[in-house]
Amino acid sequence: MDLETLKNALESVNVEEAESLLERVGEIKNNDALPLLIKYLKSTENHRIRNAIAIALSDIGDKDAVKPLIEMINDPKTIGYRGSLLFALKPFDCSEYLDTLVYRLLTGNYEVQMNSYQLIEENMNSTISDEVLLNSILKVKKELDVIERQKDILSDALEMLLTLKKI
Repeated sequence: MDLETLKNALESVNVEEAESLLERVGEIKNNDALPLLIKYLKSTENHRIRNAIAIALSDIGDKDAVKPLIEMINDPKTIGYRGSLLFALKPFDCSEYLDTLVYRLLTGNYEVQMNSYQLIEENMNSTISDEVLLNSILKVKKELDVIERQKDILSDALEMLLTLKKI
């Protein structure tokens, strides 16, 4: 595929054309497109284009895509649009980014939480330092403690509210 055609599509307002070309790039695993895709992954403001680029990077399968995907997951402009970026990490070893995945697991919406959980469950293929693992465990435990306190307070409130009903 001609990279100039892809570049023009990424810069155009025709999102459908860009998505179609990106799908083709992923299908043929066009590794030559990697630098261009990473550039536009970072620069585009269009979440549909960004998501299509992320999926194309995932389909190409080059590990050089991991760091830019993580950077975009952590970029404030992707709030509300991180699920596909996380999904795009599925072919890759994410061990180096356990702290980011745990953070997204604890703070993301349902889609982000589920994708983060699946990456933690399935994509930790390298050794994780004891420090990172311990910090991750402590963060999850702390969040569980907060949820348990909230559950106790809400359960007590429910019981109290039910006693207010006079029959």
